[in-house]
Amino acid sequence: TVRDALVSAITLNVFNNNCDKVMMANVAQMVNNLHALFLSAGDKCITTPTYHVFKMFAEHQNGTAVKCCMDKEYITFNNKEGKESKVEDLTVSASYKEDAVILTITNVNADQDVEFALEAVGKKLAQDAVMTVLTHEDYRACNTFEDPDKVATYEVAIDTANPIVIPKASVVSIKA
Repeated sequence: TVRDALVSAITLNVFNNNCDKVMMANVAQMVNNLHALFLSAGDKCITTPTYHVFKMFAEHQNGTAVKCCMDKEYITFNNKEGKESKVEDLTVSASYKEDAVILTITNVNADQDVEFALEAVGKKLAQDAVMTVLTHEDYRACNTFEDPDKVATYEVAIDTANPIVIPKASVVSIKA
């Protein structure tokens, strides 16, 4: 589901932001499991939303990590014990590779888009950039053998000098 993809993206952002400590991480099982990259049955094989997340994050490989700072917003909810808890609405990681900055951003808020302004320090971002987006109006949506592309990425041209809208329940990758 999109929700599984969000969890994978949050985890990968944590790994990227701690790359001085995490040298390697693996997917335990790639087919027909929770957070699987592929689903198969007989001679059929499809990609999952989590596959698309891993493809987006692959842009970070062999890059140089870039420290990210942001004003934090939180989503509040009641936990299992009925106590109010909170989580960050956005997670982000960045790297620099081949004269480009790669940002991966996860908006875990299922109810609202988030406007996001980029401000680079020490490096000028390319003004014209491409944003790859993985989302669906229903965060429970998943790919099936009957509809293998129900949840897929799409690309949007963006201007990094202007605020960027990160859709609700989405993972985005920006190459600038």
